[in-house]
Amino acid sequence: MSELIITSPSNARLKSLVALRRRRAREEAGLTLLEGYDELSLALDAGLVPRVVYYCPELMLDPSVQQDPVQRAHAPRRDTRQLGRGGFGEDADHGSRGGVLAAARPGVRAHGNARLSAAGVNTAAQYLSTNEEVGYVVIDVDGATGLPALGELCAVPATIRCRILY
Repeated sequence: MSELIITSPSNARLKSLVALRRRRAREEAGLTLLEGYDELSLALDAGLVPRVVYYCPELMLDPSVQQDPVQRAHAPRRDTRQLGRGGFGEDADHGSRGGVLAAARPGVRAHGNARLSAAGVNTAAQYLSTNEEVGYVVIDVDGATGLPALGELCAVPATIRCRILY
C-alpha cells in the first residue's frame, strides 16, 4: 500500500474523488463512486475493478475485517492511498461509510453486449433500469439463441442473476 497518508480534505486527488458524488462529475470522468466497505466488497465480488481506493483505518468499525476489500483491490497500477481522519473532513464525524472511498469505471452492460455479439446472438430489444445500488436488463433475443445468450450473460463478471423468461 501507499506510504503517503492524506490528512487534508483539500488534497486535489481526494477532492476529485469526492466530486464523483455529483452526477455531472461522474459523467465527465466516466467513473462511479463506491462509498464504504459494503459497496467496495460488493463491487469486488461482482468483478468490478476499482481504479482508485482511499481508506481510513481510524474510521473502520472493524479494521481487521474491513481491510480485506482494500487488500483485494490493491494492485501495482492502482491508486491506493491511506487517509488520516482529517482527510474525510466533515464526513469523519458521520463514520464516513466505513472509511472507504473508491472509484471504478462502470460498463457491465457494454461487456454483456460485446459477449452476445461475439457469440453471434442477435439482440431484438433491451429494457434497462438502474438505481444507486443495482441495475437490471431484460434482453429479447431472436430465435433459438436463448441458451447461448444465457451462457454468455452468466459469464459476465458483475452478473448477480441470469435466467430465461418465456
